[in-house]
Amino acid sequence: MMLEVGLLDLRDKLIIHCLQAPLSSSGAAMLMQGFSFEWVAEKASFREASGLELLLRLFHAFPQERDLQLGMALVFRNVLGQAEENRKIILRAFDDPEVADRFLPSRQVRQGGSMELEREEEGEEEREGTEDVKDVARFLDWYHQEAQRQRRDNVVLRLERMCRAAESAKLRVVEKAAAKQSKYRKQIRDRDLKLAAVVQSALPQQDEKTRAKIRQSALAHELRMREIQESLQLKLASGERAWKELNAACSPAMRPCDATSEGT
Repeated sequence: MMLEVGLLDLRDKLIIHCLQAPLSSSGAAMLMQGFSFEWVAEKASFREASGLELLLRLFHAFPQERDLQLGMALVFRNVLGQAEENRKIILRAFDDPEVADRFLPSRQVRQGGSMELEREEEGEEEREGTEDVKDVARFLDWYHQEAQRQRRDNVVLRLERMCRAAESAKLRVVEKAAAKQSKYRKQIRDRDLKLAAVVQSALPQQDEKTRAKIRQSALAHELRMREIQESLQLKLASGERAWKELNAACSPAMRPCDATSEGT
């Protein structure tokens, strides 16, 4: 489930990325054919990323591509414009009541973000679809008249400003996140350097303590060996005195023979 949610989020980000890219007319046509805007029609994330404004800008980018504009206008009318929040954004982007009403005529829209449409009979739906195509074609004929050039230019400039503002805001968010990440990495690096400095400064002290302990241990060992040697010497001297005393106390017959007596 989490993997599916992650893939859906990736898909939504991909469409925004494509809309921000400098697409050719063929690229725009492939985007419209390969992507179902019903997926994002009522997603707040799509609106917050200026997806509607970006798509409107793309619509105005290819006035000579009538089939492309016709398809995009139908997507706005029958899919994106069916959500009330989307409709408000689209009308505000045009900022021209007549153009907005011709592009997105007032009709029953879904309230509260509901994706459910009241289905009519199949024949009625087909008839309305045909009427939609004809109505959009009439809008395009009117909108591209020379008399509407100033209106078109105003809309294009407004959309460009809105999209640039959105991209700048996104860039600031990205830069802020990058700065925060950089600050965090710097804090980690400073902490590691400080710790390394503490360890480095502690090593000579530790080495000195170790050398002092070694010197102390060697001195103690030397003293101990001296004590043992002195103790042995005392014992030897005591044994020698005892032997002499014992020898003096014995009778001449019991004394050990020395070298002089053996010679005589």
